[in-house]
Amino acid sequence: MSTNRLWVSFLIIVLVEGWLSECCWYEERDALLHLKAQFDLPSDWVDGSHCCLWKNVECNNTTRRVSKLTLSARYRGSSDFHVHLSDFHAFKALESLDLSYNNIAGFVQNKGNERLSWPSSLEVLDLSYNSLRNDTVSSFSELKCLKQLNLSGNILEGSLNISGDERLSWPSSLEVLDLSYNSVCNDTVSSFSDLKCLKQLNLSGNILEGSLNISGNERLWPSSLEVLDLGYNSLRNDAVSSFSDLKCLKQRKLSLNMLEGSLNNGGGKHYIDIVLPLTTFFIILFVGASLVYCCANKKVRLEKIAEKNGDLFSIWNYDGKIAFEDIIQATEDFDLKYCIGTGGYGSVYRAMLPMGRIVALKKLHRMESQNPRFAQSFQNEIKMLTKVRH
Repeated sequence: MSTNRLWVSFLIIVLVEGWLSECCWYEERDALLHLKAQFDLPSDWVDGSHCCLWKNVECNNTTRRVSKLTLSARYRGSSDFHVHLSDFHAFKALESLDLSYNNIAGFVQNKGNERLSWPSSLEVLDLSYNSLRNDTVSSFSELKCLKQLNLSGNILEGSLNISGDERLSWPSSLEVLDLSYNSVCNDTVSSFSDLKCLKQLNLSGNILEGSLNISGNERLWPSSLEVLDLGYNSLRNDAVSSFSDLKCLKQRKLSLNMLEGSLNNGGGKHYIDIVLPLTTFFIILFVGASLVYCCANKKVRLEKIAEKNGDLFSIWNYDGKIAFEDIIQATEDFDLKYCIGTGGYGSVYRAMLPMGRIVALKKLHRMESQNPRFAQSFQNEIKMLTKVRH
């Protein structure tokens, strides 16, 4: 009897596991279908099918809850729009959300709540290249699990502080933060100092300027930073001194700023990010200019030779001696590498003359050239050619 119960229990477990491996949670499927009404989503998002098998959706293998949503470039409207965050509350285990390239201007707060509320399980959030402004930033502070946040290419500006002296607060768990290609200024930098886990920070393409020092000896950067990108700003040499305490820093990018000299304060690694791109640019510029010069010089040289030697195919300015010299030079004294064929009476050579024309030249064998009969035949052929008009 106990054996039968064991087999029944085992069968139930197998059936449940099999059902979970194919099905998704009903409330999550309904939420996805609601999102489909706002975004241009794949055709396989239909009611009655298993949402874990839909494109742009990934589920946890054990719980079958949606863990990743990719909704990048899915909005087809012509104007900016606001997203209702309540549409994502059904996803209790959502770890990664990509809403980039959607013309999102902001987010609508949930009914009864004063603050915007994201799914608390989020670890990766991509909102790059939308139309977000400063008032959106404060909504991320409550995401205790967030590790990666991408806000590049939006309309963030100034210090990012919304009101008064309230200090901007980022999620303390952040490891990667991208604010590139906005319009944030120096005052924003101090808001990163408390991020103990931050490893990568991208502030390129903003309006950072000068030395970056906001007030005295205030520490600007998190000591955990490994990668820092400050390219495409207006920083000066004094800004380099702010990196001196960054013991973990492995890569820093300072290209296209207003830096001068050797940058001794920041160590030799700056040369890789500043001098190398400029050196590469000048090398490419020099090689390009050299090629243009060589081509132009060759053309001028050929024109001078042609002007001096005349046109080999014009009977009026024909100079047999100069023509022969040109032929000898063009064929390198009838080198075999220019020979394209050999017949009973001579060999045919391919040559480019100073005027740039490519011609076929026939050189008689020594025996034939000394035979008076062949010489007379050759002269008769020349006379006939001089009477032909093309």
